[in-house]
Amino acid sequence: MVSSAMKNRDITADKLMMIEQLNKVASERGQTLAQLALSWVLRQKQVTSVLIGASKISGIETIMSEPAYQTCFILFYFDMSQK
Repeated sequence: MVSSAMKNRDITADKLMMIEQLNKVASERGQTLAQLALSWVLRQKQVTSVLIGASKISGIETIMSEPAYQTCFILFYFDMSQK
């Protein structure tokens, strides 16, 4: 499934192959692809803070299940369905 943020023209065979390779690396490390991406971002010297978000709280819970991240973040959750 393609998210509404992505257009079909943006999805190429090369990009899909890269994602598959990164997903394999993440799996070998016992991480999700999102956790791998966050690990990479947090290791960049230029980065002083990271904002994460997800369409469901379970997405944030998955990322936060990595013990190394639990001390790095203050999590704010706004339930937009209450509007």
